[in-house]
Amino acid sequence: MRAGQKNGLMTPDLISSTSQLDLLFAALLRLKPRQNMLESMRYPIQKEPELMSSLANSFTRLKKKLQGASNIPPISQMPSFTRPVSQLIGANQFFEDSFKNWACKELGWQFGFNRKLWEYAFILNALSVHKKMGGRGLGFGVGRDPIVSVMLRHGAQLVVSDLSDEDAVARGWDTMDFNQEANQPLKLLSVDMNHIPSDLRSFDFIWSCGSLEHIGGLNHGLQFIENAMACLKPGGIAVHTTEFNLSSNEQTFDTPGLSLYRQRDIEQLAQKLRKLGHKIELNLTRGDHPMDAIISDETSPWELNLKVALCGYHVCSVGLIIEKDFD
Repeated sequence: MRAGQKNGLMTPDLISSTSQLDLLFAALLRLKPRQNMLESMRYPIQKEPELMSSLANSFTRLKKKLQGASNIPPISQMPSFTRPVSQLIGANQFFEDSFKNWACKELGWQFGFNRKLWEYAFILNALSVHKKMGGRGLGFGVGRDPIVSVMLRHGAQLVVSDLSDEDAVARGWDTMDFNQEANQPLKLLSVDMNHIPSDLRSFDFIWSCGSLEHIGGLNHGLQFIENAMACLKPGGIAVHTTEFNLSSNEQTFDTPGLSLYRQRDIEQLAQKLRKLGHKIELNLTRGDHPMDAIISDETSPWELNLKVALCGYHVCSVGLIIEKDFD
């Protein structure tokens, strides 16, 4: 094996030009072969995250050197996972210790540039940063989200909701399935996100993970976010993740079953929430890491799934954090 290689993988000292980005793809593909994405999600393992991080970081340094620092957004403008606001997913966030803690230690997943993993970790981290994790929480469209068990482990008292089993099966979605232990502070409810029951009130936090884009169209999802604020105590926190259209701020995909939110949709939502007295800070700066340039499709491995081609658009995840007004 030549110097500069490890286990058949190209290591940073052999990287010399941006044309060698394909070496990173090949290296990542060799790290953890999987038959399919579902297998990766259900049977996660740890394997060489340090090498993956080293390879990706080497490309970042090289890109800055070749392109010039003036073309790279200042680090102060880039979203931070450790200090979360309402922000887009970005590859650099995956290297922060707080991400690795929630994704790998708490959730027990393998390290990978995967947007669903980021969404789960983003929600958990946001609740922790805002000191709500041990409070009373309400989840919407929860399905079988693995973050429920993490929240319970950290002392949360939860009400988790989704469509009824019949409605979920009719739409081809997972039904709720949690192993409830005796005296566990977990209650399951059937709730339509377009018609939130009036008795769901006074929660310390609420959340939804990749659900609001599936409830009838763009406006339905935006209205859900606004309506759900009524479920919170004053000072409570709402955390949501959804689909973000990277391709256009004008055209988008909007159907009852799937909607892709544009930057202007998120900005208009933030403006409306602020007028209602709520707090939301936006940082929709897009990542400039080499991994952020990869657009995945159905053939891509689990580990390379930051941004995807979906319904004719390039799409990534956006996380929203909203604090309820104290009035």
